[in-house]
Amino acid sequence: MNHRMRVTSNDRLTINGQFLRLRIETDTGYAFENVDGAEGETYFSFEDFDALLSDPDVTFQPGYFLIGQIEARMHAGAEASELSRQDIQDRVVYRFIWVSVSMHFLANEGMTKTDQSIEKFMPQMEAHVNALARAAQQKWKAPRAGRTSLFRDPPSTRTLRTWLKRYEKGDYSYLALMPRTHRSGNRENRFCLAATRLLGDCVSTYLSRQRLSKKQVADLCKTRFRKVNEDREAEGKPALPVPSRRAVERAIKKLDPYFTYVQRQAAHSDSIRPLNPMASGHPFRFDPATDSGASGHPI
Repeated sequence: MNHRMRVTSNDRLTINGQFLRLRIETDTGYAFENVDGAEGETYFSFEDFDALLSDPDVTFQPGYFLIGQIEARMHAGAEASELSRQDIQDRVVYRFIWVSVSMHFLANEGMTKTDQSIEKFMPQMEAHVNALARAAQQKWKAPRAGRTSLFRDPPSTRTLRTWLKRYEKGDYSYLALMPRTHRSGNRENRFCLAATRLLGDCVSTYLSRQRLSKKQVADLCKTRFRKVNEDREAEGKPALPVPSRRAVERAIKKLDPYFTYVQRQAAHSDSIRPLNPMASGHPFRFDPATDSGASGHPI
């Protein structure tokens, strides 16, 4: 009897809390090495390895070190919390159904992972997906008159191939089909520390009593960055990225509105009404018999 199994270096074997990874496969068995880099190897023949997997204290995880599976474990906490949203659940189920139907057609119907082949089998796969969606919406009961089922448009061939690739690299885990739009966009700061400090100095001129406009601040910022870059070029340093006018406006928008108003209007004392009448220099007397409140009646 042939006890040989398909074991790769992406699989992890756990024995008594010790993590092992395949180093080489010979004609008679497998040679495992420690994941933590410790010296030494552990060898199992095909028969011994097959018998070892029946031990309840031994865990064998295929595809554990795959890149997609590693990413799925890294983001499992955040993505699992997002599953509480109904729209995220619907999207994952929709993708999982399409991937399952596609893998069935790849295994049994002769479909290949090319755009031409997927386009050819797309109507048949869409019929299977719609049948599953209809049964799920009707809670797997006999259809009744007056009930309509809602179907989504099928994905493009490129999108379907992307889902299949992520699903296979993720060791066939539904986490690989999670939407990744929350991780999209520019994640790195465009400006270094020196550029950020210089941008802050330029934006601070907007708080001066000269009451410069945003366009004037942006022009001033561009002039100062060009001068600093000329000095850095003479010193052999790389030039700092010059912020655009829109970047300067975004930085100004982050300022506190009240503080900005006070700083820009401080020179015009008449435009700011004193909050404390005692500090205004005017005499302040209160006569209960004659003074009235907001209603106009004597207090």
